[in-house]
Amino acid sequence: MTKSRFRYRLGVAMLVGVLAIFFRISARQNLPPADRHSLRHGLAHHLSSYSSKGKNGLDKPDNDRELASFVSHGTPALADSTFQISAEQAWDWVSNEQAILLDLRSYDDYQVQHPQGARSFSAARIPDLEATFPDRNQNYILLNWQNINVAEVAGEFARRGYHRLYNLDMTSSRNGPYKMSEWEQANLPIETPKVFHLDSVTIKLGRHEVFKDSLGDAIRLAHFPVPTVELLLRYRPRLVEQYGYDEDNKDFRNEIAHLESIISAATYAGGKIWVGFAFYQGRGQQGYGGIGFCDLATGDLGVLRHPALVKHSVRDLVVTDETIYIATMDEYELSREAGNGLVLIDRKTLQVRALVPPGTPVLWHKDGGENAALYYDKPIPEILEDGRFIPKEVEGWDPIELGTALNLGLEIYMIQTAEQERRPGIDRTNE
Repeated sequence: MTKSRFRYRLGVAMLVGVLAIFFRISARQNLPPADRHSLRHGLAHHLSSYSSKGKNGLDKPDNDRELASFVSHGTPALADSTFQISAEQAWDWVSNEQAILLDLRSYDDYQVQHPQGARSFSAARIPDLEATFPDRNQNYILLNWQNINVAEVAGEFARRGYHRLYNLDMTSSRNGPYKMSEWEQANLPIETPKVFHLDSVTIKLGRHEVFKDSLGDAIRLAHFPVPTVELLLRYRPRLVEQYGYDEDNKDFRNEIAHLESIISAATYAGGKIWVGFAFYQGRGQQGYGGIGFCDLATGDLGVLRHPALVKHSVRDLVVTDETIYIATMDEYELSREAGNGLVLIDRKTLQVRALVPPGTPVLWHKDGGENAALYYDKPIPEILEDGRFIPKEVEGWDPIELGTALNLGLEIYMIQTAEQERRPGIDRTNE
């Protein structure tokens, strides 16, 4: 009798063991792509990117319980840890909509250049994490740039219930004068807002120019008017009053050592390359803003120096059939501010309105402190969806100028403005 009971219990134990192994194999097959990758390459593959005090600021798990959690869940056990993956794997997941690639730098840095498919999510926007990305079960790949503390950001993600976190190193890993990140070394696509691939033609933008790439040679299609003191005084006459210089403006002219109105943002719409202009306001440096376009079919240039734009730089712009959206900014020697915020111009009525972030207009200050980056450090479509922005009254055209623009139509008016800026006799010492 005793032997029969023993055999029975042994049989049950063996059956349970077999079922447990079968369950683990089945569970492994049903893991999402990210977790299958984690288990397939083994724990050692993931821990190879960790050091005791962290390559890239990441920590190794330091006890058996944490190791077991890595194996059983295939996701980070530590709040401040992520799995490091390769650029090829990240591109595969993003291309197949299996993960979201997040660029944690400021939106200004993101605008210069970023991996194709990456979304801008400045680290300053962490308080809005749940509203921006409500799906906690999604795979998130955090781009690890040199000045980004990925461990700290990942820790905040994890504390808010996001556990499918991965880390892609974007720091230069190749020595020599042409340092390249792993993404660049893998020859994966990169988006540059000032480069447009239209059919078989590549359009590139310089400080004032529009170029067409032809078999590796840059052919200049157009040249926007360069900034001049005469135009500065025309568009921003109160500068003289502000600085209190003499009536003939000689002292003022001597004070301005450098003028800017350079292409800072661009978009393609309706057969035209639309651009925004920016300038730096510091000791001896001034300029004026606005927007413009280059018609790729006709070669016509247009420029708009609306009063709501000339005193501010353009950070970003979006153009639709009905509206032109311009995100403005002021850049000073020791700070940046939101300027007139998001300026909206109706293309038919030419009515202008603006939306600004609540609270302080400061985006960055050398001494730190409160800033509006939480609201403003993002693309225009996300600004439009943010109900916290408030209307701001902005300066408009005088009735005569508005009437002229309405009679001509916005684009003809802009073409005439560009022609006026290029008239002979205007001081072109900066050209």
